[in-house]
Amino acid sequence: MSLEAQLAFIGIVLGAYVVGTALGFGTSIFTITFASLLMPLDQLLPIVATLNFGLGLYLAIRYRRDTAWRALLLRFAPPVALGVPVGYLLFSLREAAIIRLAFGIFVLLLAARELTAKKGEAPAVPVTPWRARLLLLAGGVIHGLYTTGGPLIVYVFGRELHDKAAFRATTATVFLPMTLGLIISYYFSGLFQPPVLRLGLLAVPVVLLGMWLGEKVYQRVEADRFKRGVWALLCVGALVLIGRAAFNMLS
Repeated sequence: MSLEAQLAFIGIVLGAYVVGTALGFGTSIFTITFASLLMPLDQLLPIVATLNFGLGLYLAIRYRRDTAWRALLLRFAPPVALGVPVGYLLFSLREAAIIRLAFGIFVLLLAARELTAKKGEAPAVPVTPWRARLLLLAGGVIHGLYTTGGPLIVYVFGRELHDKAAFRATTATVFLPMTLGLIISYYFSGLFQPPVLRLGLLAVPVVLLGMWLGEKVYQRVEADRFKRGVWALLCVGALVLIGRAAFNMLS
């Protein structure tokens, strides 16, 4: 990996961890959307999973009193946990270009949905129980496949958890055991090669800086405006990713 690519990766990680710390989600989808243009998914996903586990652990421990534990343990976590192994199996059977194309389309649709939603659109009505289970299961599958099932899971949480602090703490906590399981799977699959470890260690100080900046953003910036800016940026990144994946498949 060239020096320019490494610097670009570090910049992406910094932005991702500002976003993830401020919102409680978004780190993986931000990192993978842009960093997958620089490096193979086999190298990227182990780094993302390991760094995300550190961020999730920090948020879950620091804000543990804000976590909606009853809803998390009884309703949210079980369907997500069922979906993760399915997603990892799909990842092990992957074709890189197809997975990148599918991921780009997934991000583009989510970004378009968020950007076209009316400001202040109320998430007051909870999702029906069966629909919530299906969305959480799908979120688990996508988390196992891309380490970024956040958007679907966040959609359900947003309908149930209206307190800003409870939303962020619960979102961070739900991914901890699933992400740890992925890290273990990546290790036994031999994906933690020396170049991956070196790049991951290089990113650690940047992650800490991003977390510090993210706490500042969380306290000072209007959440809705910040979210829309993030989704707009992800929309652009998804279009680039789709174009590149399609070109690779056709060439």
